[in-house]
Amino acid sequence: MNIFVVNLKDSVDRRKSVELQLNKLNLQYEVVEAVDGRALSNEEIMQHTRELNYACKPGEIGCSLSHLKVYRKIVEYNIPYALILEDDIQLSADLPLILTELPNIINKNTPSVTLLTHIHQYDAKIQHKISPQHALHVLIEASCSHGYVINASAAQNALDSLYPVWMVADRWKIFREYSIAKLFAVLPPVISHSELSKISIINDQGLDINTLKLKKLTEENLYKKRPIKIKLKRILWLLIKRPFMNIIKQ
Repeated sequence: MNIFVVNLKDSVDRRKSVELQLNKLNLQYEVVEAVDGRALSNEEIMQHTRELNYACKPGEIGCSLSHLKVYRKIVEYNIPYALILEDDIQLSADLPLILTELPNIINKNTPSVTLLTHIHQYDAKIQHKISPQHALHVLIEASCSHGYVINASAAQNALDSLYPVWMVADRWKIFREYSIAKLFAVLPPVISHSELSKISIINDQGLDINTLKLKKLTEENLYKKRPIKIKLKRILWLLIKRPFMNIIKQ
């Protein structure tokens, strides 16, 4: 499986940390230079974002553009599946096995994203047993983008729906609600954050009160302006699908 590591050019220590781990696991990879949102001009920000944009901080914009950059590569080269990694990660020794088995489990023609990291909520029902220790579950809620597998059809849908940027990269429920991709998770996770994650580079450190207020207002406006089809889909999901799920929170 193709592996892409999103890394800012100047973040040498982070890149070396990921490379060391991947080499140790005998995994081939490609480093993709991340978009530094702090270096974008006002004109570039206007070009690459929508007027109503929840990803309002430069770091958030850069992070979203970085992941979209990888999606374009996946689509351009018709890559069936790819693992996307950020550079502040810790990899489990079980990762190679998971990457070998996932293409045999997930239909490449069905748009899908599979998180290999810690998640917040999932359906207890096992979709597939990957190994004696790991299983595939339907993902309900998660909020990180440091390690996930995406297929080409989902990458194309994400490009069509999320560019110009209007949402942060890790708002996964948007993928479900906007029919970008089906969401899954491997449990227990095989990718975690490393100590380097405590020092944010791509994303901004903290949010001030004014920014939080702006985000809340933007989210409310985005929610109100959703297409009718999206609103109906969410209502049907809440009424028909969710009641039959045994949702586990963690």
